[in-house]
Amino acid sequence: MKSNFSKLEQGDKKLLENLMSDGEAGLSDETSLSVSYICNPDGTIRWLFNSHHSKPYFLIFYCAATIKAKIFSFGIRVLYFVRLSNIVNSGEMKISIASESRVGKILNRNNCRDFSIFTGTVGENRKALIELHEDGQTFAIAKIPISGQSQKLVENEAAMLKLVANIDTPNLVVPQIRNIYKDASIELSNVKFPGVKQSFDLKDVHVNALLPLVENSITSDWLALEAMQQSKIRCQRLRENYEIINELDQKRIHKIIDNVAKLIDILEASDNPVVLGIAHGDFTPWNMYHKKNKLFLFDWELGSEATPVLFDYFHFIFQSEILMKQSAFTDIEASIRKMLKLKNVRNLIETKNINIQQQFMFYLISISSYYIEKYVNQAKLHSQSFDLIAVWETAINEVLSGNCEFK
Repeated sequence: MKSNFSKLEQGDKKLLENLMSDGEAGLSDETSLSVSYICNPDGTIRWLFNSHHSKPYFLIFYCAATIKAKIFSFGIRVLYFVRLSNIVNSGEMKISIASESRVGKILNRNNCRDFSIFTGTVGENRKALIELHEDGQTFAIAKIPISGQSQKLVENEAAMLKLVANIDTPNLVVPQIRNIYKDASIELSNVKFPGVKQSFDLKDVHVNALLPLVENSITSDWLALEAMQQSKIRCQRLRENYEIINELDQKRIHKIIDNVAKLIDILEASDNPVVLGIAHGDFTPWNMYHKKNKLFLFDWELGSEATPVLFDYFHFIFQSEILMKQSAFTDIEASIRKMLKLKNVRNLIETKNINIQQQFMFYLISISSYYIEKYVNQAKLHSQSFDLIAVWETAINEVLSGNCEFK
């Protein structure tokens, strides 16, 4: 490969070769390009894009949710507008993209040479995202899995998008699958359009968009629910065979997991069936936009066709309140009670005979066990991880003590 990767950090070099080399030097044609890049604080490449770009197309991957993020995004746009993009760029280099490489196949299929790449977050779920544009408009986003685990997530997203595409969802817009490649990469239509907005409060537009996904809901008992069994297995692993490699307190984590196990015991002893439906799984403000009465929802990697029907609503509130507003559980509880008073939510609960408390307990079990298992194995944690754990801990304790009950 003729790309100038020699000065790159080893991880970046390996990643870009994975994306742009065909693995068989000289067996496929190559396209040479000049690209600029912007690095993470640790010096690794975050965004990679054509040097001739007059607009920061790579910002389609950036969630400008906080005030700081909005200022950062606005500043970059201004610098591009006044043609001073070199101020924000970390560097420039020449690359060669083999026509039979993972990126090359995507570009050639679309006869496109204008793109941006987000290199993804390091870890087992890492994926590279490719933005394709023409005439100043992004028309597609491709996801390239980097690991076996991320491949499973991408494949699940494709399956979920196919499922949702067959349901009449007048107020919900999801990406269309443009192509699925042999290496499990998927190419999706862009659903971020001019004039769309983000909201960090759960509104009717969010609730109404999901209603068609639960109209054909099913009922099951907790013992038959696969997600419950997975949570039990995670708890077992965390209680018996793990070593924390970061600042988390082992005794505290062990106590939380013990309490999660108590919630599982309560649900499994319940005679009430659980109402299940299609869920997005990561229904958060940064995975969606809305315009008037339509919700544009993407990133379906954690989707499921058999999840308790209130899961997405609970998740939106928890994530938004903790990560965007730094709220305590008392505020989250108030937001949940407000959500439960929405007319269409109330109708859903009454029509489907939904036990709200059981659905809430399932959410706490599933989300806390899933992420705590990931957190204990990470060498360095973001400060928000500690915030999430603290709120989950409080919520679980409040439920077990009988101080928090939803009806």
